[in-house]
Amino acid sequence: MGNRRPSTARLGARIGVAAVLAATLAGCWWPQTGAGPDRRAHNPAETAITAATVASLHQLWTAPTDGPAGDPVTSIAGVHVDGTDQVYGFRTDGTPLWSATVPNGWGDIADFTSVLVDGDRLLAVHEGDPPVWNFPANAGLWLDVATGDALGVGIKADGARGGLVAGSSTQYADGAYVEFLRIVDSATNDADPDQFGDPLLALSTGDPFGAPSHVTLGAAAVFQSGPGLPSSMQAMESLGVRAFPREGGAANCGPSVFPRFACPTWVTDLTGSTATPVVLSGDHTTLYVGVDSTLHVLDAATGDVLWTAPLASAITDAPAVGQGSVFVPTSDGELAVLPADGCGAAVCAPTWTSATGSAVTVQPAIVGSGSGAVVITGGADGGVDAVSADGCGAATCAPLWSASAGAPVTGAPAVSNGAVYLGTEAGLVAFGL
Repeated sequence: MGNRRPSTARLGARIGVAAVLAATLAGCWWPQTGAGPDRRAHNPAETAITAATVASLHQLWTAPTDGPAGDPVTSIAGVHVDGTDQVYGFRTDGTPLWSATVPNGWGDIADFTSVLVDGDRLLAVHEGDPPVWNFPANAGLWLDVATGDALGVGIKADGARGGLVAGSSTQYADGAYVEFLRIVDSATNDADPDQFGDPLLALSTGDPFGAPSHVTLGAAAVFQSGPGLPSSMQAMESLGVRAFPREGGAANCGPSVFPRFACPTWVTDLTGSTATPVVLSGDHTTLYVGVDSTLHVLDAATGDVLWTAPLASAITDAPAVGQGSVFVPTSDGELAVLPADGCGAAVCAPTWTSATGSAVTVQPAIVGSGSGAVVITGGADGGVDAVSADGCGAATCAPLWSASAGAPVTGAPAVSNGAVYLGTEAGLVAFGL
């Protein structure tokens, strides 16, 4: 079947919802992992939770899920989170709205990215059965945020900007199954699982049978971190970061079994075994990525390494960027903080740290702006901590507030309208003032 275009009524409804969102929420919600396609995990519009009020946060409610909860997101309807085989919608007071079961044979949502909100729709991501002819291995189900009604099948999403959604699929081509990243227009490609339409961009993973890695959507380029084509452009895996044009460019840089992939604008090879998603600076000129225990900061236009910061332990997830700083979660339980612009040298050290008591398991969240901004973390022991984004004037800063989520934190904090939502091994937890 071919692509299905949304009806005029549907488009009108989306435009109406978008207008309501712009008028009433104006940046106060948290629609996807990292808060937005830049993955900075910063909600500067939050005004209720500040350094002066954060100590008043207390647990509002909990809700069980069918397995470890992923990264929560918020929408005009409430808050949403994925478990293992189901995705859930709740009102902000914890009242259940709906739950949706992943189609038969498709499970393990939390093994990939979490749910993503696009206006009045939510994309639930899940892993498919082993691929068959031209069938995607990783697919997603579009759901109505208010009702949970199914709206069609989409693709695995790591981020969205406007109508663009980045995803992955496995297809049979040139005698082999090839898994790759691609960018499609979500407004015109609400397609059946066996027909996606023409991708705006296809990115090779380097290994024709390897799982695709992280993708971050910038205003002018798409950035991929993790395994992929090395700078030598040979068909083999290499850890690093790659930039691709949003549109156009050559498309003959894939593996020999399937060469028709977009050619990167630049490739920066990095030494290590694992990489976090790329996080963009506010002006999209700088990239932040953790590789093993080192933070690498790159020029977004050229891929040149501007500076690095070796840390005492492994970087566990993407850093958060805002308030002129970069906040890095680590496996030894320290939140390491560095100036976002570096220290004027090629190698920088943290300006201050905050100890949380156990490994920081998720990307931190930056709340608010100015002197009242705070950073919220979640840990392997279930601890949730908030620290002033400006530090305390010392090398080590104590949290302004600490609480327990009741179980190990598995989903990064989402902060919206005076509330903090986290995923845990037991489900969704909400804190509020």
